[in-house]
Amino acid sequence: RRATVARLLVRFGMSGRFQFTTRGHLHKHAHLMFTTNEDPPHILSFVDVRRFGTWREVEAAPAEPPWSPDRGPDPVFEYAAFRRNVLERLEDSAFKKPICEVMLNQAYFNGIGNYLRCEILHRASIAPFAVAKEVLQGLDADVDTKDTKATKKQRATATPDFLQLCHDVPQEVLDLKDGVGYDPECSEEKYRSFMNWIQCYTKPGMSNMRDHNGRTMWFKGPAGKLAPKTQKSVGKARLTKPPPRDVKLEEGETAAANPKARQTRKTRTPAKAAGKKSSPAKATRKATAAKPKSPAAKKGRTARGAVADEKRVAASRPASKRAKSTATKVKTVQKQQTP
Repeated sequence: RRATVARLLVRFGMSGRFQFTTRGHLHKHAHLMFTTNEDPPHILSFVDVRRFGTWREVEAAPAEPPWSPDRGPDPVFEYAAFRRNVLERLEDSAFKKPICEVMLNQAYFNGIGNYLRCEILHRASIAPFAVAKEVLQGLDADVDTKDTKATKKQRATATPDFLQLCHDVPQEVLDLKDGVGYDPECSEEKYRSFMNWIQCYTKPGMSNMRDHNGRTMWFKGPAGKLAPKTQKSVGKARLTKPPPRDVKLEEGETAAANPKARQTRKTRTPAKAAGKKSSPAKATRKATAAKPKSPAAKKGRTARGAVADEKRVAASRPASKRAKSTATKVKTVQKQQTP
């Protein structure tokens, strides 16, 4: 009996998935395939359009969990173990960091990604850059697992518990009727269903800031005392789609009065065009460009241009002709040097 068993550890990335098809319906982005012994055979393939997913073979004891050793319990399917794993390790140095950054540490929050952390913190009304230990202190490590089976209405009326939300929010995504929605091949209806579920991530009116790892955090309200001091917003979420560029403004009309139009440099109103002033540096560059060149400068520029043209012509000649030309020049120089 083997002490360890071989396992295939697959990381799905953002859009990786397994697909069971016949050979004739195999996806063009199938990167890993397992074929049955049937006739005709069926194929279980790992499909990943974005190619963010990976897989590797690992050796593990049969009793060990299927995760890699650096991952904690799953917050959806192993909620009680997940809760204890977090609250019993609050003295770890990781919990001195902002809560939004700790949530991406898979040793504690297995499976929580960028958009999920934004949604969870938003619903819990927690500042994303608050100290993680201060957020989690006081929560009970031992809970009744039946609480995770409460109805949506019961969870909506109850006081939100942060770790409970780490179970409920991913579960809501799994329960979406039309699927997750960020699959690059999904239909517009599925994507709309997912975006209607989103409350915070990339939504209009929300603030955003890059954390210390360079990941963009979306939130509402104060950022928290551990927020990066030098970080600025990385962009505003648009309320609607940008209006078409081919709609021009009438004279004196503004984009606020006509929502179907957007001012660009080409469609600027005459009033703004007449009142626009150039910067001093730009005016200096224009004056320098308009200043006539002196005869000496023109002569020097012409001589340099002639030398450059001669070099380009010489480089374009065949090697044999270049050799003859060089030999001719050498003979000329020798004649000039002869007394």
